[in-house]
Amino acid sequence: MSKNSLNRTLSAFACATATVIISVDFSLGSKLARADVLDLSCTGGYTATYNPGLTLEEKQAIVKIDSTLSTCVPLLTDPTIKSGSYSNTLNVTASCDLTNSTPYDIEYHWSNERHSIVHFASTINQKPGGETVLVSTGIVTDGEFKNDMATRILALATFDTAECLTNGVPNATGDETLVLTGQ
Repeated sequence: MSKNSLNRTLSAFACATATVIISVDFSLGSKLARADVLDLSCTGGYTATYNPGLTLEEKQAIVKIDSTLSTCVPLLTDPTIKSGSYSNTLNVTASCDLTNSTPYDIEYHWSNERHSIVHFASTINQKPGGETVLVSTGIVTDGEFKNDMATRILALATFDTAECLTNGVPNATGDETLVLTGQ
């Protein structure tokens, strides 16, 4: 799949995810409806390394992820945020399935010199158009946007599943989208 096609797929997926996230809660009819507000949307790229390389069999692996969210759009929030980044090392049980049931934290560093710590509770492996797309959901537990809901979408452009059958997948790169919504 070409990079433009992958970007269109990721953009469509991110828009669909944002549409689901930005919802109106009509529970308890006697209360006023509450609308979730899109606080921040960021896009960029990441590199992940897996040691040992991921195979079909689940095993302990050290996963190192470096990400640069080069474009951030704050909506009705802090206009000083233009970009963000993080570097994270996780020791998790993993395989080429890439579904992670182990909760983990990421500390995002924003261009305004502030930070947000997000606790991601789950990751699911989507396969739109046969591409590997990971969707993680969580909550901001500290820093800017505290208590916001977080959705992180990774499109693994270089994840070679054929390597799952041999020595294992040593690394992957791709596009990342982060969406933070508050109430």
